[in-house]
Amino acid sequence: GNDPRAADTATRAYARRDGVSERERLYITQHYHRFGDGDLDRSIASLELSRQLYPRDPATRVNLASHFLLIGRPGDALVEAQAATVLNPDNLSAYNNVATALVNLGRVADARAALDDAGRRGLVAPGPSPIRNALAFIDGITGFVPTGGRIDFDDREITSAPPHQRSRLGLARTWQSLELFDDLT
Repeated sequence: GNDPRAADTATRAYARRDGVSERERLYITQHYHRFGDGDLDRSIASLELSRQLYPRDPATRVNLASHFLLIGRPGDALVEAQAATVLNPDNLSAYNNVATALVNLGRVADARAALDDAGRRGLVAPGPSPIRNALAFIDGITGFVPTGGRIDFDDREITSAPPHQRSRLGLARTWQSLELFDDLT
């Protein structure tokens, strides 16, 4: 994460982790390594230990799926996200991770079905969703139907490059801030 507030909060919690339960310590540790020092391998190791100790915790599965998506392991992300939907069928993040993993695996129809399942449960996020935007693009709702061609960036062909490789080239999605202007509500 690039949010300095998240890094600061994770670092402060990590410094105070001795007085909490083992479960809370693992949660704090994985967040510190994700947002504080950026060590995704250590964050994943904390999540995997948490999954082993607390196999019925859906939050661990959702976070592990998100990490696997970040490092370009959509197959592993799919396993974790699907487990999270079984453990907590009302977790929208789990369904979004399932759909994102499926899109990355080239299974667009299955991704759409996963989001439809979430919708039938009444799970709809306010505002735009990155995975729904991706599906809209793929569907051609935006007017761009990916029927052929290629994407070049900086004299490199990146049409089929996974998100983590595109990120290393300096391409990233930017998120809309809810606090665009200090004087507006």
